[in-house]
Amino acid sequence: MKRILRIKLLLLISALVAATQVARGDYLFTWEGNSSLFQGSFEVTDAEIQTNQFYYSLSLTSSISIRSPDGLTYLWNSAPPLGPDSFGVFSSSPIFRFYIGLSYPGQTPQGYPVVNANYDSIQEVVWPVGAGSPTTLYSETGLWNIAYIAEPSAAALLVLAAAAWLLKRNRLFRP
Repeated sequence: MKRILRIKLLLLISALVAATQVARGDYLFTWEGNSSLFQGSFEVTDAEIQTNQFYYSLSLTSSISIRSPDGLTYLWNSAPPLGPDSFGVFSSSPIFRFYIGLSYPGQTPQGYPVVNANYDSIQEVVWPVGAGSPTTLYSETGLWNIAYIAEPSAAALLVLAAAAWLLKRNRLFRP
């Protein structure tokens, strides 16, 4: 009889843990280009990516990174040489359409490099020193893959702690 109660208690605890909702999570965007020229990624939290929200947050700016074919890594910069970096969202769920504009923090022999990324393309251009039009160095189409990274809620952790306490208290695993 005790053994059946133990099994039922374990099943109940397992059901509670399985039924607990995930409280929040992060979305990891990674670039998949058709030519594999660029590598890029950034994260946003669940709260920042709600329908019809235009997110622009510290999690995005501290996580964004795009590496170009010429080996330059573009990170969010608060004071780039050509003006502020930019991020804009034109629509959210179910299709995320956005724009990212990042300047390289310094000058190269060709000029001032900038990377522009949309939801379906990335290009690196260089602005010449002085006057002139930008020159496109590299360009590719592709897409940003979105992976949901779930995080457990406080309720889920509380249920796990209660289950561990019950198991220890009742010594359910002793023969």
